[in-house]
Amino acid sequence: MQTRSLDGLSWYDSMQVSVLRRFSGGLQVQAAYTWSKSLDTSSGLFSEEADNAATGVEIPDNIRNEKGLSNFDVRHNAIINVLYELPFGKSLRGVSGQLLSGWQIGGIGTFAAGVPFTVENSANRSQNQATGSNFSDRPNLVTGASNNPTHGVSAGCTFGTGTSAITVAAGTPVGTPSHWFDPCAFVPQPLGTFGNLGRNTLIGPRRSTIDFLVNKHFRISEKRELQFRTEVFNV
Repeated sequence: MQTRSLDGLSWYDSMQVSVLRRFSGGLQVQAAYTWSKSLDTSSGLFSEEADNAATGVEIPDNIRNEKGLSNFDVRHNAIINVLYELPFGKSLRGVSGQLLSGWQIGGIGTFAAGVPFTVENSANRSQNQATGSNFSDRPNLVTGASNNPTHGVSAGCTFGTGTSAITVAAGTPVGTPSHWFDPCAFVPQPLGTFGNLGRNTLIGPRRSTIDFLVNKHFRISEKRELQFRTEVFNV
């Protein structure tokens, strides 16, 4: 019988900084930065929670063994937005003033660190009685290897045998789209044992987006204004 439990522990620390500056001439700049670290024992244990979710608890009666970075942990997050009111037509009246004044352009840049994920075995080598797709074995870490091997080059290794063998050549760069992490940093643990790799030790790629906007304000009356807004996402 398969059961689900929402039991868990969590820890969170953060630092937040925000700066807003309005310049003469219609320019406004705002920047915000958040450093945070979120740890827990259970986020992402159900596969529908997130793309980087684990498939289950490795040792069902020891939830503390799952303590690691939260699936939603983002160590660094910075947002910068700029808004500029174009100086055209401010002194004009009538139709010309309505058409040429009230224009704003701006942009929002978001820059964030990657989210954690876990390397798992594709077979239930620990024989922890998991069934179906709920294998949650984590492998052993190769002696001297980083538990977040996303920088540098691979030492090289071969997985499998015969025609199904996959070889990673020594010196292959990691941290690239085709080889984000070094699979040679991990080896299957002996049958009947649990691996020594922790949960969510690897960090995925950084993320960044830049959005652009154009606003046009039409003054209808002293208290009423009509705005048209165009936004382009992820320029």
